[in-house]
Amino acid sequence: MILSYLSQHPQFEAPAGSVLLSQGQACNDALILASGRLKVIARSPEGRELLLYRIEPEQFCVLSTACLLGHDPFPAEVICETDISATVIPKAEFHRLIASQQSFQEAVFRGFSERLYQLMAQIESVTLTALKPRLWKYLQNRIGEQQSSQLTLTHQEIAVDIGSSREVISRQLKTLELEGLIELSRGKITLL
Repeated sequence: MILSYLSQHPQFEAPAGSVLLSQGQACNDALILASGRLKVIARSPEGRELLLYRIEPEQFCVLSTACLLGHDPFPAEVICETDISATVIPKAEFHRLIASQQSFQEAVFRGFSERLYQLMAQIESVTLTALKPRLWKYLQNRIGEQQSSQLTLTHQEIAVDIGSSREVISRQLKTLELEGLIELSRGKITLL
């Protein structure tokens, strides 16, 4: 159902770095990503950021879905990590599909369930796991995604992704480098 919907409707495109939804904004559409990657971050009044999740092709933004179903403002920010192409489903069409298409409804709620489980794991990790092992696991996961031993990430990007501050991440990365696990160079991290 999701793929057929994508193929039958016009695509929306946006470049990397675009903010698609801001905190407090009304959520009037659902977005199904066709290509690229989005990130959803929470931002505190003091400016601290935490990555909540990423959205890959054929996935829904569960916070957008919750806002559409509950008529609430969007509680986070959606940013294009890469250039994206997506299908926009207007609010009325989204509600019609949820009510009339069981396969669409199942896809939405399956995505909801999976994302809720991932968010709970993230909360557990941020609150119960020490930073150094969390950082090491994050680096290994990102290396696995890119299938390369070198990452091009800033310390700030890592801090947002794992829920810390740039200064703390910089210190922890230096510790990992001193332990011989990584090599740091400007804008690059190499796992050894």
